Amino acid sequence: MKIISNACISLFNSSYSAFKLARAAQNDLNLANKILSVKSKGAHERLGKLKKDSAEYDIMKLKSQKYDNLLNRVKNIQETGKDICSLS
Repeated sequence: MKIISNACISLFNSSYSAFKLARAAQNDLNLANKILSVKSKGAHERLGKLKKDSAEYDIMKLKSQKYDNLLNRVKNIQETGKDICSLS
């Protein structure tokens, strides 16, 4: 399963795949943190260049919020060993 997750990260640049990998294996937390940090920074930079009344702005705002949320969840897993949204 880890091979599939790594392939998703590499091929599709999937932030959620990076997060799933981090949840599955504690030693992959740094990789997920780096990927999500870069994606979040890029989204925030693009957001700053767009007009606030455009549809692209709204889409990019949602993406940046998603990356920030996943990044916060990874940081919480690093600190506590648990996902804040986990039901178990």
